[in-house]
Amino acid sequence: MTVFLNTSIMKAKKKGKWVQAVKTNKMKCWIARSLAVLVFLLVCGGYFYFFGGTRTTVLMYHHIVSEEELQAKWIGNNAVISDVQFEEEMKYLHDEGYTTLLPSEVARMYEVGEALPEQCVVVTFDDGYESNYLLALPILQKYNVKAAVAVVAEYVQRTTDTGEQFDVDFNYLNFEQMRLMNASGMIEFGCHTYNGHGLVRADETGKEGAFMVTRRYLSDKKRMETKEEYITRIEVDVQHGKQLLEEKLGVAVTYFAYPYGRHNSHARAAVERAGYQIAVTTKTGRIGAGSDLLALKRQNVEQNIDLKHFSQLVA
Repeated sequence: MTVFLNTSIMKAKKKGKWVQAVKTNKMKCWIARSLAVLVFLLVCGGYFYFFGGTRTTVLMYHHIVSEEELQAKWIGNNAVISDVQFEEEMKYLHDEGYTTLLPSEVARMYEVGEALPEQCVVVTFDDGYESNYLLALPILQKYNVKAAVAVVAEYVQRTTDTGEQFDVDFNYLNFEQMRLMNASGMIEFGCHTYNGHGLVRADETGKEGAFMVTRRYLSDKKRMETKEEYITRIEVDVQHGKQLLEEKLGVAVTYFAYPYGRHNSHARAAVERAGYQIAVTTKTGRIGAGSDLLALKRQNVEQNIDLKHFSQLVA
């Protein structure tokens, strides 16, 4: 009898342990499923944050000319469009109810986590041609469209100091024109380097590369720049450009446009250390909540596109 009782007690204990094990396993499965669901939701939420939500286009313009000059001189150059085309496009933005944002406004929205407006666009000009003042500004004012102009600071300084055209094809803005543009409330100025909108010698053979992303061959020393010399060179340039523009315009300059759109990790870091809050490339694409604020994509507005094409760029 004693043996029977002991055996029964042992079986009951084993059964109890089995039941407890089953309950424990069920609890673990429930926890695992709950964690899986949570991870899924977080991933989906992260995807929506980084890739979903409102996305917009940063439009890229350069030089504006009359229709007559375009036909005579600039056909096929997609950095040049006519004032007729530009006005048609700005009228479209106005009539369709687009909000135009300045780079500093986009940077502020990113900083505080504010969503972009449902229907918005960013209008930018590179290089700082005088046509931005003479032809583009009146059109922007007419249709209440804001725009950013990134200038090569040395070009502006030389134009202001000499009053002369130093490029056979273009006139550049001077500081007085820039101050008038800034006072209009329609224009925000950015830096397109101090004097880095050009090429540097990349090796002893004479091969060339873009200023911001190329280690320069030092002919007098018959050697390449060290990594440290290259970083110092581009840092000094972007800092000097920012300081000069802020001194002459009396406003903060927080917007940067990489020449030719070329950048790398060192160029990006130099721009960030100089105090710029937002920077643009020439890589084609749209921007959204998860975009790199110091390497935003843009869309070049090509010559002689029709409104249907333009509407697709900003839709």
